[in-house]
Amino acid sequence: MSVRWSDLTFTPDSGAITRLRQSWQWRVRQPFKPVLCSVLGDAFIECDSGGIYWLNTGTAELTLVAEDALRMVQLLRTDLAAGWFLPELIDALQQILPPLGANQCYSYLTLPVVEQHGYHPENFQVAHAGDHFTLTGNLHRHLALARHRQYPPSVVAAQRQLILDGQLEA
Repeated sequence: MSVRWSDLTFTPDSGAITRLRQSWQWRVRQPFKPVLCSVLGDAFIECDSGGIYWLNTGTAELTLVAEDALRMVQLLRTDLAAGWFLPELIDALQQILPPLGANQCYSYLTLPVVEQHGYHPENFQVAHAGDHFTLTGNLHRHLALARHRQYPPSVVAAQRQLILDGQLEA
């Protein structure tokens, strides 16, 4: 495997960060700043109230991973980092997709929470980081609202498809 640390992370521009904050504020619910972004479109964020959280954009899970930046740096040197950054998957994606450009990341064709396609190379495409943050954040927000309202799975699936087709505002 020829994956380097620089292959696993990227730095989104200010426009993409704005879209990250706007699209995921429903989940984070407090001011935050990204401290590290994976090329899979996940963000490690530091909340104003403290703590470093892993925002998994594929599942909408928000997990406290470290109490501060120093501890986060220490954890990046452990086996936990492989679970966060999935270097084997990145290696496979580099073999089948075009190289990532500036402000780009890998984005899901189908969210892992919707179907079991999840973390397979065939389920990814190259996307603009801002588009990835907006699409995943808004899709997850709609799915969370649908689950809360107890919509039947067929309605949730139809809503998801309309958003993906651009026929429903996310």
